[in-house]
Order: sequence, then structure tokens, then C-alpha cells
Amino acid sequence: MDNNEGFIVRRLSQNEIPAALELAWKVFSEYESPDYAPEGTEEFRKCLHDEEYLAGIEYYGAFDGEKLIGTIGIRADKKHICFFFVDGNYHRKGIGTGMFRYLLKDYSGKTITLNSSPYGVPFYRAIGFVPTDEEKTVNGIRFTPMEYKAEVVLETERLLLREMNMGDYDALYKILADSDIMRNYPYTFDERRVRGWIERNMERYLRDGFGLWAVCLKDNGEMIGDCGLTLQNIEGEMLPEIGYHIRRDCQRKGYAKEAAKAVMDWAFRNTDYPAFYSYCKYTNEASIRTAEAIGMQFDREYPDEVNGITHVSVILRRT
Repeated sequence: MDNNEGFIVRRLSQNEIPAALELAWKVFSEYESPDYAPEGTEEFRKCLHDEEYLAGIEYYGAFDGEKLIGTIGIRADKKHICFFFVDGNYHRKGIGTGMFRYLLKDYSGKTITLNSSPYGVPFYRAIGFVPTDEEKTVNGIRFTPMEYKAEVVLETERLLLREMNMGDYDALYKILADSDIMRNYPYTFDERRVRGWIERNMERYLRDGFGLWAVCLKDNGEMIGDCGLTLQNIEGEMLPEIGYHIRRDCQRKGYAKEAAKAVMDWAFRNTDYPAFYSYCKYTNEASIRTAEAIGMQFDREYPDEVNGITHVSVILRRT
């Protein structure tokens, strides 16, 4: 069970499945059926009553108190989502994202597929799905085949580093909005800035081939921070910088060092930069210690408007 802000997500019991199917039909009729021909609407209705089709589906639900407000149905053997619906009164409240994030705990590192209605494509894109084919129409049902593949970039003894996506919003918010962790930043993080952080890194993956990656515990897939390589303005020059942020309750366990060392090794293998840097406010002793722990050395300090004084560590490529 996962207690999100204002709602709870959990697996559904067998006797709760009829309510989930009823919710699916209600939301489909209101938001998706208008995009379909009558044949498609009737085909979907038949699916909801076809015992052979429904066999083997595992159901998850989101609850506001005792009220079922969202549901996901997935075929565990094929990792294929058959149903994904949220009560219209609860749209744009993070319910769908929260349900999907909960489902990922059971399917960590797995490739998940679904066939999206025209209405659902923007949402699925936002949480990390990508189209795998053009829109199709079968038996009157319009759909776009899509796939979620949590691409693991790096693996260490205890951690997996993968590309982040909008499904990571809640986990990342707990880190970036923590005033203690981010006390050396010049501003606080709100919802807009956290979403912007994710969007920038998704753009970096496409543009640069790297960015800040989600740091996840290998044993359960839980995201506990981010770490990666980005290009940063260091004293007027764009330089490759290794950055890291770890959730407060997971600090002092060596995760930052473990992730940063893996990123540094990856960077030496996969890029041609002659050196890699880590920079922070000069008072950020924890960040400086992590940089030194992976072999970096003091490079310089310089005054700037953001940090007052910025401390720079560096490690050079061996020739």
C-alpha cells in the first residue's frame, strides 16, 4: 500500500474488481468513447464482460477514503496494461501518476506496454511512455501502441541509475523540496521547478546522451535521489559536471559516493572530455567530501552572484 498525498494506492481484491470495471466504463464513456465509432464503444463494452479476456489481469486501485477513484489493470505475464482510468472529478491531481509509480514497484526495470486512446496519449508521454507504431483502428477502437522502458544506464552493487521521467515527480519532490538537502541552492523548489528539472534532464538525454539519472535502490526499485553528468557554467565556461542529490533518510550510507563513482567511470568510458568537475557553494562540505571520495581534487574557488563563493573540484583524464 502506498499513501500518497490525499489518496491511497494498493492492489485490489477479487471482490473489488467489479467496481474497477464499472469505473473503467464510466470514464471511458465520458472521455474516450467520443473519439470512437459506435463499433469501437461496443467492442470495449464487450471486453469488460468477457471472462476470457479479463482472466489473468491484476488490478490496482486508488482510493479517496473508501471511494475508488482510479484503476489500472495489467497482464502480469505480458507486462501489458489493459485498463488505466481515473475518475473525471480527480483528473490533474496526480492520481494516475501515483498509481503508475506504485505499479512500477512490482515491475521495476521491466518493459511495459499499452494501447492508448487518442485522449490518453499526452498523459502517457508525460509519464515516460513512447509510441512504438502509428495509430491503428481495430474493431472500431482507435489506439496508439506505446511502451515504457525504464532504461537502466548504470548498475552498482546496491543501486540502479536510469533515465528519469514524469512518473518520478513525487519521489523527486521529496528530495528537491527538502530545504535541508537544498539549503545551498539560491531558491526553493516548488511543483513547477521540480517538473522543469525532470523536463530538462529528459531533454539532455536526447540532446547530449546524458543528464542527471534517477538513483534507485536495486532491491526494490525505489528512487532515492539523482546523479549524473551535465554541462554547467563554471566561471563562464561550459564544463562537464558530476552532480548528485540523495534523499535525507538515505544519506550517510555511501549512496552518493557509489553513484558518483559509477557516473565518473561511465563518463571516462563514453565521452572524450579531458576532465570532469563538481562544483557547489563553498560551505557545502558534504558535497565537497563526496567529490574528494571519488578521486577529485581542489581546483579553484571563485566569487559569483549565486553562491557567493563557488568551490570547484576536478579529476583529469589519465593519458
